[in-house]
Amino acid sequence: MMKIRKSLYLLGIILASVLLGSPSAAAADYSVYLDTLSHIRGMASDVSVMTLSLSNMNPISGIQFDVTLPSCVTFGYPEMLLDDNRSTRSHSLSVNKLSGYSNKYRVLIASSTAKALKGNDGPLVNMNIIMSNTSSYNGYYYIDVSNIIASESDETQHNISSTRGVVRYGYMVGDANGDATVDIADYMATASKILGNSPSPFYSDAANVNNTASIDVSDLVGIANISLGIRPITYRYGNSYGFYANNFSVDGTLLNSCEGSRDVVLDARATGDDRLYIEDFSIEPGETLSVPVLLDNNVAYGGLQTDLYLPDGLSVDMEDDEYIIDLTSRKDYSHSLSCFEQGDGAIRIYVSSMSTAAFSGNSGAIMTISLTASSDFHGPATISLKNTICAEPIGTKHVLQDETCTVNSNSSGVILGDVDDNGSVGISDVSALIDYLLSGDTEGVNLEAADCDHNNNVGISDVSALIDFLLTGSW
Repeated sequence: MMKIRKSLYLLGIILASVLLGSPSAAAADYSVYLDTLSHIRGMASDVSVMTLSLSNMNPISGIQFDVTLPSCVTFGYPEMLLDDNRSTRSHSLSVNKLSGYSNKYRVLIASSTAKALKGNDGPLVNMNIIMSNTSSYNGYYYIDVSNIIASESDETQHNISSTRGVVRYGYMVGDANGDATVDIADYMATASKILGNSPSPFYSDAANVNNTASIDVSDLVGIANISLGIRPITYRYGNSYGFYANNFSVDGTLLNSCEGSRDVVLDARATGDDRLYIEDFSIEPGETLSVPVLLDNNVAYGGLQTDLYLPDGLSVDMEDDEYIIDLTSRKDYSHSLSCFEQGDGAIRIYVSSMSTAAFSGNSGAIMTISLTASSDFHGPATISLKNTICAEPIGTKHVLQDETCTVNSNSSGVILGDVDDNGSVGISDVSALIDYLLSGDTEGVNLEAADCDHNNNVGISDVSALIDFLLTGSW
């Protein structure tokens, strides 16, 4: 009897499902979410882009929702745009301010052919928002998205839970040009401002590092310290409070303020063949060399910074606890050079001019680095110059390509990895090394060059080391 009752119960559930239709998916399978704390700004009038993302289990053809803005936030023009990766040509978006509300808008996204949105997760709408420049700011403000209804192409409806994002008035301390980084360009722009010039763009509140009544040399020193990594990146929120924070708390939840980025990219890729680079060279174990760093520039630069990455066995010499890196005659009398080791082991080199003077000439060595090779140094190895930024005297920023050079140590005349001894390292050396390991025949094999991992033994680990070199360009 119990089995019969259970069977009837299950049959009832099945019949109800057929008669009433399948229920829509659980709410957890459909959600929207907004950016949070992603709008660091140097001035309140800047336009920010806040992204609304949609996650949907089944394909969605249309969606509507209400957006409520805080009183100090308005939409820019256009109010919002559909993300190309989610929408089709037939999808359209309309925004209308709701009657009776001061800052509430209804958004409708639909396709006239009931076509589904692309994908099932990712950004859907990019909203252009502006913080009013008449308000008195105090950190962060909520943007709410509510009354969210999504529809599949067969009219199946899904009610989605509301979401909340945070927009915040604030800026990165030291970010004088407002590009969400602090570097040599901010230093040059601030120096220019102190000297009575009018760099543009320039954000005085961000350049005022020590938060006093004026922008002066102490702020310049602060920007240099932030750029070199001596002083940590901090943010300042609100016009009247002027406090520092590395993290920001909203409703007791600790949010990382380092996610902020400016939407208008101010970095300018250097034109022409502008380069900061080191030419290939050789150094013997135990030897010390003065290695030139060359700058080829079509633009007149007044400052630069770069991160120097050295391989194992090479080091920069020191004197009086300072790296021996010297500027050449291309510098102006006002140029100075500073260095500071970064967390990843790179040496950040920082060249600036207090009088915003430009380097002389358009090519040649801009500095020399005193390098010493350890007694067990083996080439070839790779030196890299990365994250190179050059700044014009007024602070205009140019980002240069990363550069690498090859360092050889040829005391024995052997090229590491040149197993077949043909004067170059390539895939034929891998074949020669494998053939030797399989046959033991040393004819045509340079065993000294084959010891790629420097363990005084030729084995399968040398094959791995050689392949890694061919893939990465460095030992």
